[in-house]
Amino acid sequence: MSRVRLYFPPQKIKEYVSIQEKEILHKIKEVLRLNEGRPLFIFDGQGREYLYTLTEIRKESVEIRKIKLVREEPKPTTRIILAFPLMREAKLDLIFQKCTELGIFKFLPFFAQRSIVRTPPSQAKLLRWRKIVEEAVRQSNQLWFPEVEEVRDFEAVIKEKADLKVAAHPKGDLLFEMFKGGRYSQILIIIGPEGDFSHQELEKLKEHNFLFFRLSPNILRSETSAIFSVGLINYLSLL
Repeated sequence: MSRVRLYFPPQKIKEYVSIQEKEILHKIKEVLRLNEGRPLFIFDGQGREYLYTLTEIRKESVEIRKIKLVREEPKPTTRIILAFPLMREAKLDLIFQKCTELGIFKFLPFFAQRSIVRTPPSQAKLLRWRKIVEEAVRQSNQLWFPEVEEVRDFEAVIKEKADLKVAAHPKGDLLFEMFKGGRYSQILIIIGPEGDFSHQELEKLKEHNFLFFRLSPNILRSETSAIFSVGLINYLSLL
């Protein structure tokens, strides 16, 4: 029997819940074909997961009842923030999905001088990004939702507070060296566009105490650099 896991926002976590959202109803009735008495695991994206049982299936709703809290976790001790330029939709989808699976804390999309995409995302697109994140959290068995910020300009992003600020650059140092000094509670990673940072942006990064790191002798696409960086820094933070 596969484990069924769904997301409810914290305000919806109650002893008795009537599910009426069409998307969830379709999943329960048509996709998973669940029966009454089936256990469901509901997580709230804020560190808690609950065991529910399916009590009744109606035409326009599914009724469930809370049994108990089964899992609770504090916020991660190391919070990784990823700043990345706007790029084509498929690449952004990959970044949101894979970096969420790797355990990121916050996404900071921004406009770079050499960004290919210059149009601010619509509200519908922001909701779509958050839906991708939700599904990745569910699939990877996590309890905390990463934050998805609205698009900022470069100047605002580099002022984000962090114990360690690093920027991907082909002439940077090895990341391993930067972690010899100990652990960091908040790490900001910034990735440049396909054409790299402009000279002006590189100077601004230096002014704001960013350290430059390299990932590979090869030329990497921006989305590859983003995912590789988050995975590697997450791993180094555990050592």
